[in-house]
Amino acid sequence: MIRPVLGRLHLVTAFLISLTAWTGCRTAPSAKPIDISEPGWRVRQGQALWRNKANAPEIAGEVILATNATERAFVQFLKNPLPLLTGEVAPGRWQIEFIPEKRSFAGRGKPPRRLLWLQLLANLQQPQAKAPLSFAKMPDNSYQIEDHSTGERVTLFLNEE
Repeated sequence: MIRPVLGRLHLVTAFLISLTAWTGCRTAPSAKPIDISEPGWRVRQGQALWRNKANAPEIAGEVILATNATERAFVQFLKNPLPLLTGEVAPGRWQIEFIPEKRSFAGRGKPPRRLLWLQLLANLQQPQAKAPLSFAKMPDNSYQIEDHSTGERVTLFLNEE
């Protein structure tokens, strides 16, 4: 009599685990892809220097930044012809992809402080950096954001309209 009960118990447990797996692994709905050629986008291009940590050499490349009134923003840093990273922020969500490393991160809410490129997008729209981050428009009209705890820094030289 004990054996049939244990058999049913295992069956019910297996069913509940599979049900949890199917419902618990649901991904968030993907956002509408960005089309920066649509009306309302402000697109800026230029050059950037990126140092990913203290004492690392700077990487020079081209940068494309796009922002719009709905608080969406996009960044792409590339070393022609290859993109090194793309990032996006929107109300309530963010994502970034480091293309050569095949690494990507995404989440809800505000982007983490450690993702400096996404912090750059937010600070270009509304300066808000708090220690250990700093954000400034430099005397040569470049913009610089730095994480003083890691030494990561991005300097932008934008072709302003």
